[in-house]
Amino acid sequence: MEALIAAMGEARVKPGGINKTGYLIKLGSVRQNWLRRYFILENGTLSYHSDKNVLDCKGKYILSNCVLGVDETVNSRININVKGLAGRKFCMKAENEQEAQDWKEAIGSWMDDQEEQ
Repeated sequence: MEALIAAMGEARVKPGGINKTGYLIKLGSVRQNWLRRYFILENGTLSYHSDKNVLDCKGKYILSNCVLGVDETVNSRININVKGLAGRKFCMKAENEQEAQDWKEAIGSWMDDQEEQ
C-alpha cells in the first residue's frame, strides 16, 4: 500500500475542497467482493476503514492525481469510480443517488481540473 501512495505523489491541497465522512460499499481489489467501509475525505485524501469505530486505514487515494470515472448503475446502487495513476480503479457504491452525488461533489472538489474518463 505504501508503494501505491508513494507512486501517486504528494497531495496538492486545493483551497475550498469539501471534507466528508460516511459509509460506502467498496469493491475489493483482490477478491472482487463488495464490502461496507467507512470513508474519510479530508484535505484531498480519501481513506477507508473497516468501521467508524475502528479507524484501521485499509487504503487511501490522493485525489489530486485522480479523475472521476464514468457513472454506472449496478444493483440499484449508484457507482462512484475514481481512476488513479496507471489506470488503477477505485469503485464504490452509495445507497442512493443523493448520497452518490454528495460524494462525487466532495471527491471532485479535491481533484485537479481534469475531464471524466
